[in-house]
Amino acid sequence: MRESRYNQNDIYKNFIKLLKGLWSADTNSGSLDNTNNIYVKAVSRIYNIMSKKEPDYEKILDRLTTIISSEERTAKINRGKRRLVYAAGLVAGFLVILNFTGLINFSLLFNNIFISSETRQVLSNISQVPKRHKATLIINDSSIINIEKDSVIYSGNHMDKSIVNKIAELNITDDQENQMHTLVVPRGGEFFLTLPDGTEVFLNSNSKLRYPCRFSETGRVVHLEGEAFFKVKHLDSIPFLVISDRSVTKVLGTEFNIKTDSRANQITLCEGLVEVEHLISKTRRVICPNEQATITDEQFNVEEVDSYEVRAWTEGRFYFKGKTLAEITDKLSDWYSVDFNFKLEKTKTIQFTGMINRNDILKDIFELFEASYDLKFQVNDSGVLIVEKRQ
Repeated sequence: MRESRYNQNDIYKNFIKLLKGLWSADTNSGSLDNTNNIYVKAVSRIYNIMSKKEPDYEKILDRLTTIISSEERTAKINRGKRRLVYAAGLVAGFLVILNFTGLINFSLLFNNIFISSETRQVLSNISQVPKRHKATLIINDSSIINIEKDSVIYSGNHMDKSIVNKIAELNITDDQENQMHTLVVPRGGEFFLTLPDGTEVFLNSNSKLRYPCRFSETGRVVHLEGEAFFKVKHLDSIPFLVISDRSVTKVLGTEFNIKTDSRANQITLCEGLVEVEHLISKTRRVICPNEQATITDEQFNVEEVDSYEVRAWTEGRFYFKGKTLAEITDKLSDWYSVDFNFKLEKTKTIQFTGMINRNDILKDIFELFEASYDLKFQVNDSGVLIVEKRQ
C-alpha cells in the first residue's frame, strides 16, 4: 500500500485548518475569530477528554454531540449555524469516504493522536486474551531458549508437556546430575512441564522453577518462586521437596499448590499428605487435603480452605469465593499485565464470589463488575483506576 504523504499529526492539524477555513469561507463579515468555530472548539475539547479520561468511543461521541449542541445554542446565529452544519456535513462526508475507502484508519488515527503510548498499551492489554503458553528455558545456567505457543509442539489442543525436556536435551552433557535448568514464566503467561521423574508441574504467571536435569537416587529437589501446582509421581523412599524462600514442602506422591510472594508462602493440599517446614523457625507440620499452610517470617498457620478455589487456574478459571476487590485485582494484574489503583481505600474491601474464565477479555470482566457493583474502571497511563460512581 502506498504510504500516506502526511503523518498522523499532519492529518490532525490539516483537519483543524479545514474546519477553520470552512468557517472563514462561510462567514460574510469575517469578523468572528476562527477560534470561536464551534467545531474547532469541540475537537479541541474532545482531544482533552480523550487524552485525560476514559477512551470509550461511544461516550466520546456522546460528549462530542453534547458539546456541539451546547455551543450551537449559545451561538444564537441561526443563519451562520445552518452554514456551519452544512460545512460540517461536507467535512464529515469527506472523512467517512476516506475511512470507507481505507485511506485513513480513523480508529487507529484517533488512538495514535489523542492517546499516549502508555495508555495505548493498557488498552491493548485489556482488549485481548493473553498468550497463555510462553516461557523462557535457561539450560544449565547458560543457554537461553524462548518458548512461544506458535513455536512448540502440540498434541491435540494441549501442549506436549515433555517439550521442555526435549529442548533441554539439545544441550545436555555427560555430567547430567550437576546440570540445573530454570523455567521462567513471565507476567501474563503459564506453562506446563514434566520433570525427569514424571512429576507434572503447572507453572502460573510470573513464576520460576529451578530443577535438575536428573534427580538423584536419594531425593528429588526443586526450587520455586511464584505459583505452581504439582502432581508428584509416587516413588517409594524417594521424597520430593519443593524449596521456596520461607518453606520446604516434602511429599512422596500427592497433588498440591504452592504460591509464594513477598508477603507469605501458601501451601494448599488437594490429595495425600505433605509435611511443611518453616525455614526460619524450623517448625514442621503435616497438612491434610483441603488445608492451607500460610507461612510468613514470623507465623505458621494452617486453616481449612476450598482447594478447588486455589487450583482452578490450572483449568483456565479464576474462582473467587468471598474475595475482596484488592485480592481479585492482584490476580488479574499478574495475568493481564495491567496495574490497578483505587481512588478510595474502602473500594478495595468490596467482596465478590464467582467464576471467571481466564480467557475472557479484561474489559468484559470490567463490565461484569461495573454492572454488579456500580464501579467505573478508568484507563490511564499507569494502568486502571477503579472508582465508585456515587463517590
